[in-house]
Amino acid sequence: MIGPFTVFLRRTIPFVALMAALWIGTALLCGAQPVGGTNPAQNSVTSLSLKDTALHVSVRNIDITRFPVISIVFDAFDSQGMSVVGIDKKDILISENGVQQNILTLSSITRSNRVPIDFVFIIDQTGSMGSKIEAVKQNIDDFTTRLAAKGIDYRLGLVVFDDNVAERHWLTEDLNEFKGWVDALVAHGGGDIKENALEALRAATGMNFRMSANRYAILITDAPFHQYGEHGYGRTMYTTRTMINTLVHYDIRTFCITAPEVLGYKQIADGTDGQVFDINQPFAEILNKFVTTVTSLYTATYKTGTDLIPDSIKVELKIPGANIVVKKNFSVLEIGRKLVVDNIQFGTNQYTIEHGSQSSLDYLVRLLKARTSLKLRIEGFTDNVGDASRNMKLSFARADAVKDYMVQRGIHPDRLFTIGYGATRPTATNDSDEGRRLNRRTEFIIMQK
Repeated sequence: MIGPFTVFLRRTIPFVALMAALWIGTALLCGAQPVGGTNPAQNSVTSLSLKDTALHVSVRNIDITRFPVISIVFDAFDSQGMSVVGIDKKDILISENGVQQNILTLSSITRSNRVPIDFVFIIDQTGSMGSKIEAVKQNIDDFTTRLAAKGIDYRLGLVVFDDNVAERHWLTEDLNEFKGWVDALVAHGGGDIKENALEALRAATGMNFRMSANRYAILITDAPFHQYGEHGYGRTMYTTRTMINTLVHYDIRTFCITAPEVLGYKQIADGTDGQVFDINQPFAEILNKFVTTVTSLYTATYKTGTDLIPDSIKVELKIPGANIVVKKNFSVLEIGRKLVVDNIQFGTNQYTIEHGSQSSLDYLVRLLKARTSLKLRIEGFTDNVGDASRNMKLSFARADAVKDYMVQRGIHPDRLFTIGYGATRPTATNDSDEGRRLNRRTEFIIMQK
């Protein structure tokens, strides 16, 4: 999205200065813009003071990877749909299971936050979409690298449609697998005007979403959609309103990349806390703006008084100056939740765990001893530097080394499963130092709780 365009306006600045700053910021806007609307997922950024702004605040997720330090992830938008910057930790209050917490930090999310988001691309494959499908192919590497660098633990799925749902590919964390699906797409057909986007959205609701993940649909089409009761090639039982209700039920935010003149998509985006982008703009710009929208998040940290990770956490976030109270319950210890431990270090081309990594592993040992039914899968990953076969063996050996460390400290080996993926499941491109750094990781997946 477009970066911040106003200077920080303190509450003491006169109203005239506030309006002048907003006028200047508006004049500086450039690039592809979202189409209309004042929903809370627009592109721009504002630094209006809390007392002067009608805020829309949503708690998006909870990060427990550095337990007992817990991060609450939330976003804030003003009444014009602009992302609000300048909120300070003194402006908010956080309670965990009814107990107010001492906020340690409040900042924008970083890579360390590991916010899980499942993205389903829903792509119209008819003849007029050829250039847009090619644009997705050309930009997906940069898109995922930017997500990972911003702290997004992503998975990608794909639904392909025309007058019917043609393909559905389950969500995967394997970027190369997703790229293979998209590379195989060939635009063709499309004799009538409308296509069946509503049935494609329905197909997206049945994907293999993680319980812990935010759910985003990215719909790409230049065609209007069939609705219930219409005649034509595509048939659906849904209308715009019933589809919005369905998406809200499944908690799927919908972002539509479409032509401004095509009606209906803005309603779907607004109704699901999403956004509409102009498909006629350069696709790289659209994806950049989309990444900024979904990563315009705050993370507030506190140290819980709970000794071990609980089954669930009830969060209440208050912004008293804006009369905001947001409550959300999170299931924490759940099957499929990912724990990423960054500081498990190995020597170059080695699988001996270095000394500084032991504290993180010792905590997991304590958790497993306290939760005797808990089982974990240990996954090892590398970048693509060097021989692929060597990287695969190294990733297995490192995962096994982690398991051996935990077994030596009293964890039964039947509770730990290991696998190595080498460089086959990158979370980012391997064409940069940053991307390769993101790909060198160890992950723990809860298999049984």
